[in-house]
Amino acid sequence: MGVLSDVQMYGRFILGLPGYLRRPITLEEARDAIRRGLLQREENFLRVMRRGIFENPRSPYRPLLELAHCDLGDVESTVRSQGLEATLRVLKEAGVYLTFEEYKGRKPVIRNGTHVPVKPEDFNNPYTARAYTVETGGTTSGSG
Repeated sequence: MGVLSDVQMYGRFILGLPGYLRRPITLEEARDAIRRGLLQREENFLRVMRRGIFENPRSPYRPLLELAHCDLGDVESTVRSQGLEATLRVLKEAGVYLTFEEYKGRKPVIRNGTHVPVKPEDFNNPYTARAYTVETGGTTSGSG
């Protein structure tokens, strides 16, 4: 991330914070948001697949989908005919997944003998604006 994008990110954060703090959501608003999210989850998933993966040349999931011979039409068709959970199972069985160790860059991503290079920034969705980002160097081990 460059200096200009850092300045823009912090500017969005500072400008958005007062409104966020001034208007906390009520319990009923939170429940409604969850209900809407559950009702729209398949469409939301397909939108993320379309914009965040298939329209994003840097997405680490694109080469995994290509290795699985799976395009957006296949995903859409499976979601509509079998539902989201079944689609996710089908994708995982086809090798379209990342383990925690792969995601963190601790292990190489290899499917069917093919190495899929990934970098941390590849996981950024270019269609979302970040108000604030942070990276941690914290450990994920159980020792301490």
